[in-house]
Amino acid sequence: MTSQPEASDPAPITAQAIATARQLLAGSTVCLLAREQPSPIEAAELAGFAQTLPGCGVTVTAIRFADVHELYRPAAIQALGAAAVVVKFTHGPLNRSGLVPAVLDTLSARRAGHPPSVDILSQRKSLVKELMRREQVPTLDYLLLDGGVPVGAQVAQLAARTGATAFVVKPDDGNASEGLHWVGSVEDAARIVHDSGGRLVVEPYRRGRIITVGAVTLLGQVRTVAPLEYLLDGDLVMDADWKRNPKRAPARLEPSVDAEVRTYAARVHRAVGARGLSRTDFIVGPDGVTALEINTNIGLGPGHDIAAAFDATGLDYDDLVICQTASGLPLPGQR
Repeated sequence: MTSQPEASDPAPITAQAIATARQLLAGSTVCLLAREQPSPIEAAELAGFAQTLPGCGVTVTAIRFADVHELYRPAAIQALGAAAVVVKFTHGPLNRSGLVPAVLDTLSARRAGHPPSVDILSQRKSLVKELMRREQVPTLDYLLLDGGVPVGAQVAQLAARTGATAFVVKPDDGNASEGLHWVGSVEDAARIVHDSGGRLVVEPYRRGRIITVGAVTLLGQVRTVAPLEYLLDGDLVMDADWKRNPKRAPARLEPSVDAEVRTYAARVHRAVGARGLSRTDFIVGPDGVTALEINTNIGLGPGHDIAAAFDATGLDYDDLVICQTASGLPLPGQR
């Protein structure tokens, strides 16, 4: 039996909340921070925010850097200090290391998005699972195993505990389904671990609908957008190949299940310390709702998943930009 959500559901992201956030941003300066040669994901985000924010009464400045050391130069320090909010557009290893937000924090820059610890923590799937358990969010049983050693006995014990006949094996510290494998036997799971390096998570494979729920801390409260469903179309898992051409649609869940996944997403968002936009993935099947992981370093461009979730909520891309940017503002009455 899974634990039930608390009676107080998280608040939805509403037009009224966004209007309040827009009023707080009006007349302020927002600094957009990106690399001199951004990746395609970073470039899409940067263009979207640069086009949207001036129409909200915001003055936009920009910093481009080839190396993070440049952020300690006087011109960058002055631009960062003059901004009410700094929005960074960095993905990949540079962001997963937490280096850019850590540098901004040493400069006391008020930053949209998450604290440095959040992106680092959310990469560790096993640690997020332990947080889910602490917060009474149902998640899969799992093994955390070192690659390169025999692990057949441990995987067999997991199979006996859970009744699993198939498994998902993935790096404990990874992103974008890199190194994820579906296997149909204890022996194959043990072989992949033995042939791999680093630390790996082994989970029972569970069938069901794959649902993702976006959340953000806005005006001091965790708020959610409409759940999306990832359409596997016969694929067993969302591996790297599937993610090259992902398919998604509004989830259209039963009201009780919709409320359940939103509540669990808010709990996980809060538990890892997230402030900016995040997505938490779930399996919804005959055994109920099961949380998989949280994604905090997500794409924020017009074509990304979270933008589709805003659209499914009846909101638009401008609203997404306001939510992410305003996550860096103090609450009304604070300094």
